[in-house]
Amino acid sequence: MGNKTITIPKMETVDINQSVVIYEGEYDLKLKENKIQVCGLITLKWLPTPNVEFEGKVIDGTKKIKEFMASNEVEIILPNGLKGKALLTSIDLITINISGVINSELNSEVVDSRVEKLNFALVNFRNNYGMFIEHSNRNYSGRLLFEYGDFEIKIDKRHNYKVIYNDLKKIGGYSITHFAEFKRKDNQIFDSEEVSNIIEALIWLLSFSCGRQVGICYTVGVKNCENVYEQYQAPIIDTWRDIPNWYPIREVYNNLNHIFGELVDKLHDELWGKVLKNIFTWYFDGLRSTYLENKIVSIQIALENIAWTYIVLDKKVMEGNKFEKKINASKKIRLLLKELNIPSEIPEISDLKSISNAYDDGSHLFTAFRNDIVHPKKKVKVDDENWEIKYWVWKLGVKYLELSILRILDYEGKYYNFLKDEKNYHNYLDVVPWSSEDKYKVLITNKK
Repeated sequence: MGNKTITIPKMETVDINQSVVIYEGEYDLKLKENKIQVCGLITLKWLPTPNVEFEGKVIDGTKKIKEFMASNEVEIILPNGLKGKALLTSIDLITINISGVINSELNSEVVDSRVEKLNFALVNFRNNYGMFIEHSNRNYSGRLLFEYGDFEIKIDKRHNYKVIYNDLKKIGGYSITHFAEFKRKDNQIFDSEEVSNIIEALIWLLSFSCGRQVGICYTVGVKNCENVYEQYQAPIIDTWRDIPNWYPIREVYNNLNHIFGELVDKLHDELWGKVLKNIFTWYFDGLRSTYLENKIVSIQIALENIAWTYIVLDKKVMEGNKFEKKINASKKIRLLLKELNIPSEIPEISDLKSISNAYDDGSHLFTAFRNDIVHPKKKVKVDDENWEIKYWVWKLGVKYLELSILRILDYEGKYYNFLKDEKNYHNYLDVVPWSSEDKYKVLITNKK
């Protein structure tokens, strides 16, 4: 049946923060014409930070070890065909034991990159709802579907997700939370090297929905029911945090798929490709930083990046020289919000009522607080200990940034508006301001 859960046997039983033994036995380290042979382990480790590490005892070539130390040209070669760039970090000249890290992916030597499907393991994605998945004698909600051109991607939450997320909340760290399958809709063979941009866009989108970076740690290519290609990597990701953000996680229908294609195209676009990646990175910084001041600054940098790209370079609403030198940050963000049909009124939050009359609108309020942070001469008359006001100013900036990104990607669904003065979590749901309930209902109907 089509709704049976996706599995990757090698990763199916890996627990939270549990190291994955990639290989045990003899392997070679090669530096130009020199080679040393080692007997030991190659392991994907999560703590303190994700790394693919190697260790072992040198069994041949001990006289050449020092030449390998700290060189960035060392190659690690495994008998099973896996290769990668390695950095030797430790040598015990008495025991002849060494250790180091893999600088890049650990890949199979590819003779033929054509496959029927790619399966991969996803790390630290959130506990999503979705379509029902069949596992053993039960069904559970947790499948997301994505399409781009001739390709489709299925992402399944692991069947033991309750244990995984409970442990992540208690302990933190890292866990394989989902398995995914990438293939053509007609099940024909495709070149795995030609679809990396689609998978990269998927990871950016999933990360944006989490408010932090997630990643892939293992990929396997399958053809004729055999694994013909493997790749291990330590993804650049954030430790587990359940971050409330725009993503309407309790909405059952797949609200991400209808912007997936737009994101793939935008990331491949000469204008938006690099800009969007930078904006996502500033967005993550604006949610995960320890201090509110740093968060506010990160959010404004991202907003000004979007404003410049959209208003000056993309839509050519204003000339670059005027935008850069003739209008201040408040007017830049106000113009951006206007062009994107995002309301800029100061929200009706009780903690903001005491100061709201001093500002023209939300863009003025947000940039005034940001300027107060980065400039030594203070203009905002707020007690530094009044963190509640700073908190709501930060949330205001986050809302502007999230909606701006969603508008750029032509999102038409619902989002969590945490600036609503509500007690019930469900009441935070709003349809994005440039859309409508009717348009949203049509979208749901088309996706069922």
